Amino acid sequence: MKKILHLILTLVVYSTLGAQTLDGDTVLLSTKMFTDERQIILLSDLEGWRFHKGNDPLWSSKNMDASRWAKMKPTELNIQHANQDGRAEGWFRMHFKLDSSFTGIPIGFRKGSWAAIDLYVNGKLLQSYGNTGLGDLYQDDNFYLRLAKPYPAKPGVVYTLALHVVDYKNPLRRNRLKSYEDRQIMLRVVGPGYNQFIKPYTLAALSNNAIVLTASILLSLLLCFFALINKQEKDVKLMALTSVLFLVEFYVGSFFENQSISFIRREVITVYVQPILILSLFTWFNFVLIKILNSKNKKVLLYLLLCLVMGGIIIAFYNVGTAGISITFGNALICIFICISNWKRASGAQRAFVAGILLTLVGFAILLLIELVSARSFYSSEPDLLFLAFPICMVIYVMLRFRENLTEIQNNAQKIIQLSEEKKNQAINQQKILEAEVMRQTEALRKSYTDLQSTQAQLIQSEKLASLGELTAGIAHEIQNPLNFVNNFSEINQELLLEMQEEIEQGNIGEVKTIAQDLLLNESKIQHHGQRAASIVKGMLEHSRTSTGVKEPTDLNALADEYLRLAYHGLRAKDNNFNAKLETHFDLDLPLVSVIPQDIGRVLLNLINNAFYAVTEKAKQGIEGYQPTVTISSQKLENAIEIRVRDNGNGIPEAIRDKIFQPFFTTKPTGQGTGLGLSLAYDIVTKGHGGSLEVRSEVGEGTEFVIRLA
Repeated sequence: MKKILHLILTLVVYSTLGAQTLDGDTVLLSTKMFTDERQIILLSDLEGWRFHKGNDPLWSSKNMDASRWAKMKPTELNIQHANQDGRAEGWFRMHFKLDSSFTGIPIGFRKGSWAAIDLYVNGKLLQSYGNTGLGDLYQDDNFYLRLAKPYPAKPGVVYTLALHVVDYKNPLRRNRLKSYEDRQIMLRVVGPGYNQFIKPYTLAALSNNAIVLTASILLSLLLCFFALINKQEKDVKLMALTSVLFLVEFYVGSFFENQSISFIRREVITVYVQPILILSLFTWFNFVLIKILNSKNKKVLLYLLLCLVMGGIIIAFYNVGTAGISITFGNALICIFICISNWKRASGAQRAFVAGILLTLVGFAILLLIELVSARSFYSSEPDLLFLAFPICMVIYVMLRFRENLTEIQNNAQKIIQLSEEKKNQAINQQKILEAEVMRQTEALRKSYTDLQSTQAQLIQSEKLASLGELTAGIAHEIQNPLNFVNNFSEINQELLLEMQEEIEQGNIGEVKTIAQDLLLNESKIQHHGQRAASIVKGMLEHSRTSTGVKEPTDLNALADEYLRLAYHGLRAKDNNFNAKLETHFDLDLPLVSVIPQDIGRVLLNLINNAFYAVTEKAKQGIEGYQPTVTISSQKLENAIEIRVRDNGNGIPEAIRDKIFQPFFTTKPTGQGTGLGLSLAYDIVTKGHGGSLEVRSEVGEGTEFVIRLA
């Protein structure tokens, strides 16, 4: 855009001053023709040039007569002059001299297009730009940020200038040459101010790009960080995405200034990438602005943006420079319209954001006005630094939004504190009553829990061998239910007490009363089930005997056979219809094993009772030909003794097989199982005797428990 504005300004100056000609084709150059502080005269756009198509080295001679050549300026070289291979080649000649205003002012020649050029002055080669050779020898010229070639010209002396120009068809836009965009500046005469300008400009451009790019990266990372830690803030996400788009566009623009870039890459960036990025950035920015300000003119604005997008695409197809100007100017107008039309509705952070955008646009407008009025070109740092205003505005908006949210939270918290203080006095008396009641209930729960722990320990350590087969299922179920109720209601009461404290602190008396009623109801249930558990424990103690805890040499075959018969007759006594086939396969060479007989007996009793229960349940299914069978076997292994208890019941599903040794896990209906039997058996075998207890089961076929004792 800077270059287009500069060309417009140059054309205006030329149309005012014009180029003076003397002696027919001799062009008189004056310092009045300098366009700006860079001291540039666009020599290739002046009258007085002659052109001849083709190539002859003799055409560079100072004394050659070119009066019959066609009158044509280097800026008029176009695709019509190219051959079938796309090569446009020819010679341009002109005569010029300097007026007295150049006294003491050295000049230089600056080439400014992609065409390869051999520059001759008075028949001598002054400079070759690129390589005008044929085929693989040809090399176009990257002319960006190059210093001028000095020439010791004197005022009043006529000089003959000859240009051997070779250009090729643009491979991306085949209706024009590569030098088409820069034909106005193909050759320039410059004063000493040019080199004095271009050196600091190069450093300023590089340092300025680095500053803006670094600052943009930091601001973009900051906004992305804000978006990550505040995912609920959609505006912050929009700002973060906008900053990333801005960063990409600025990086591509900085990359475009890289003097080592090739023509094709520069053309792709100029024709396609940069216009698309500019259009995307500005269009997206306006969408974000509409979203943040909650604009009511969304349909109109969307229509304008759509027209701008389509217009930008069409213009870009024909003229890149015009596309950049139209896209930027159109989006700026839409942005200003959005800001002004929504100013009254905006508040707080929104107004700060709008003010920052408007000030930025005003800054660009002022710089453009200064450039147009004073003919000063801002080629260094001013415009680029202004670009930082956009991400800075976004960061300021995000910070102000955080402050607004924090202020709102603080105000709400203050209201809650005030409300709590107002009701604090009313809740003090009720709180004391509730605390006393809680203490009483807690003490009762603690006593009940202690009694239940003692009962559980007695259940684990003592059972009667003969009668426990009759009582195991009932005792386990009866002790499980009150214990579960007591534990559950104890945990619920603890949660209710914590909730009551929070409600008291907040002054919610209604909720406190409701919680108190729940506590009283739970306490009555705990008391009921505690009394029930106490009665069960009392009966259980009467039918138990304490294990000695001393290991004794024991005949496991006899012990297993005893408990098998005991369990069977116990179940028969309880249910006359119960019947099952008993099988034993004892290893007669089994030695005496050092175990605690009472504990191993309880393990066997539990496994046998479970086996009887399994075959009973399967018998209830009425399967034809089914014979309930429980089998106990023993075997001496190399380093262990193995006892197996097997049934041909329904088996244990694989989904719950890993849970059966967990305390209080049972597959039996309520009232028939406590979930403690297998857990206690597992602890007795593994912890008490250093052995192992495994289960093997197949659904529909049966279950087998394997005890191994070292």
